[in-house]
Formats: sequence, C-alpha cells, structure tokens
Amino acid sequence: MIPSLAQDEKGCVVDIHPDDAQKALVSNGDRVRVEAPKGFIIMKAHISQVVRPGTIRIAWGWGEVNPQYNLNRLTDDDRRNPVIGTPSGRSFLCRIEKVSDKWG
Repeated sequence: MIPSLAQDEKGCVVDIHPDDAQKALVSNGDRVRVEAPKGFIIMKAHISQVVRPGTIRIAWGWGEVNPQYNLNRLTDDDRRNPVIGTPSGRSFLCRIEKVSDKWG
C-alpha cells in the first residue's frame, strides 16, 4: 500500500516460465487460475525467465490491495514444519490453468 514501493512493480501477476506457459497455452496478460490443495486465486500471467521451468512466482502483499489476490488462500495452516512450527509460506504444490469462461 506504499506507492513508492509499488510504483515499479508490474502489478499483481504470476511469473510463469515460457516453457510452462506454452504447455498451458498461456500468453502474457492472460488470466490464470493458480490452484493449490487448499484453494485457488486468479491472477494475470507474466511470462518470464526469472523462474525455472516447473515453478511459478507470486509476490507477497497483493492481498492487501485486493483480497482476491491473498496468497493465504493457497497456503495450509494445518500442516506445520515439525522443527519451527510454521506452515510452508514460501513453496508449495500448485498447478496453473488459463482462465476460461467456466471460471468467470
């Protein structure tokens, strides 16, 4: 919510490697459903080589701008690391799918 921090950002997007985007028939700017075992969010795709094939990247904090982008919809608070006692907030299984009319 701090304008100086958000001014250079590309907005709330999911970074997808070009190889994965091609397999999913996703183009830059398409709406993508990111689904994890707990839930899903829908965001715009940003095709980028900043991520490795088979992974995506979503910046934290956009849920404060718009609740529909809240990454807590994807994380699982019930399963916690036995050593530090926190849920996995940095990496988890998910899949992406280009949004069609069925997801609105």
